[in-house]
Amino acid sequence: MAKIKVLVVDDNAFDRDIIAKILSNDRDIHVIGTAQNGRQALEKVLALKPDLVTMDICMPEMGGLEAIERIMAQTPVPILVISSIQKSVIGYNAIAKGAMEVIPKTALTSKNAERVIQQIKMLAKVKTISHIRANRSKPSIPLPPFPGKERKVIAIAASTGGPRALYNILSTLPKNYPFPIMVAQHIDPDFISKMINWLDTVVKIKIKTAEQNEQIQGGTAYFASPGKHLTLADYNSIRLVDKDSKQIYIPSCNMLMESVGDHIGINSVGIILTGMSDDGVTGMEKLKQCGGITIAQDESSALIFGMPKLAIESGCIDRVLPLDQISRWLVNFAKNGVVQ
Repeated sequence: MAKIKVLVVDDNAFDRDIIAKILSNDRDIHVIGTAQNGRQALEKVLALKPDLVTMDICMPEMGGLEAIERIMAQTPVPILVISSIQKSVIGYNAIAKGAMEVIPKTALTSKNAERVIQQIKMLAKVKTISHIRANRSKPSIPLPPFPGKERKVIAIAASTGGPRALYNILSTLPKNYPFPIMVAQHIDPDFISKMINWLDTVVKIKIKTAEQNEQIQGGTAYFASPGKHLTLADYNSIRLVDKDSKQIYIPSCNMLMESVGDHIGINSVGIILTGMSDDGVTGMEKLKQCGGITIAQDESSALIFGMPKLAIESGCIDRVLPLDQISRWLVNFAKNGVVQ
């Protein structure tokens, strides 16, 4: 089997060496070159044709954001941003430009090396021409004043590729979207607050970290705080649950879906997006049993089809939709209460 060819882009020689060393320890990966800035990256992507590029953001001559936009416009290739925590809000802007994922440089440790390698192997398989394009800002879908129908609650499960998928969905919702949205996104604890801050600057609805016993409101998307699971305590109140040492996925997509199904029932909507785990499948089954509507992202638009695929195969999914149709479905659901 041919090795995965990786180009490492970073202006810091020490960081370049660390990334290259970690990746080169895997027999399936070949670091075919390095670049010190975005201009060199453009040249080497054309010359070396890597399967994946790791990209820093703040670099001289040409920064990572411009390089990502140009690469995705000229010769699309999977791009994994590896950024300093201080720069992670800027790093997340790279997702809107076409990057697939953002991870912190603090993740480049011997303990996390295998996780990073597996992520690179998964991302390198993505067909960038059909899956990833540099997105321009798109207008939200108009929504007339909410007529006062019964409130619904939207629960979303996401893992690898989730930030980009969430951006695509949430950026099309109007400011007056009437329903609360609760999100369980697998992400490095050091990055969750940065992702929330980034989303809050690029979408019209409110994005926030959920607080214990907080009353959920329409037009707001709630995310779990680091190390906590996001659930509902009742019809209105948020319950944050401490992580258990035996739990692999934090926050748990299953726990969110199960609690929303239990307390909201037929007025709940569960959406399972891109990800490589099985978290969320049993939760979607429970939400469906409680009378809720279930939606899975389709294979053509999913960065990693693992989570949606398993949910579809379980038989609990009502609709399989691409990202752009999920956001339109949500708006039509708010207008009509039901969507065929």
